[in-house]
Amino acid sequence: MTEETPKTEDPKKDAYTKAREDKLAAKLQGDRKRTLKRLVYGIGALCVLAGIAFGLWQLFASFGPEREADASVTYPIIGRDHIPENSLRPSYNSNPPTSGPHYAEPAFLGLYDKELPDERVVHNLEHGEIWVSYHPRVKDQITTELKALLRARVIITPRAANDTDIAVAAWGRLDKFDLTGEPLDTVRILDFIKRYQNRGPEHLSSDTMVGPKSDRPIERP
Repeated sequence: MTEETPKTEDPKKDAYTKAREDKLAAKLQGDRKRTLKRLVYGIGALCVLAGIAFGLWQLFASFGPEREADASVTYPIIGRDHIPENSLRPSYNSNPPTSGPHYAEPAFLGLYDKELPDERVVHNLEHGEIWVSYHPRVKDQITTELKALLRARVIITPRAANDTDIAVAAWGRLDKFDLTGEPLDTVRILDFIKRYQNRGPEHLSSDTMVGPKSDRPIERP
């Protein structure tokens, strides 16, 4: 019976073949590292987004349950042109206005102790922000409640031209009511904010823009 001669590896293996194998192995290793890096970055991004979403959910959940009935009224949009400051006052279709010609510079978000031109704050409404205005006669009754609303990132100003104690305005939407001897209905205001914040035609934050130096809030969100 013939005995088979065992095969032995050639110690002089083709250098080209070995180099090609090494190159392929290095490429596979690099691909694995890049895939792992992308996976880590992707998971990190998802965690950040999840954290933001959870934070926003907590914020709005703390406002309380949404009311069954929406007490606000829709007003037709009457334009969104920019006009020079101190020009002839536009004719608006609601009090306070919810759309129409306005100044090029919006107001900063925050609590003000003086009135702002309607033409300035209408620009904020165009950005999807909310304007809470109150008649000066009720200021002493609602100071604490007004400050609590700042966490919702709104503009709060006195406005003597209001025909009710409280007015809450968004782009094309308005809710107005009197206090009638009762505390400020913050649930109603926060419900309006939940419904209509960030609904304007321009999705911009006014706080990222250069606001007027003469109009500064006394408290910021």
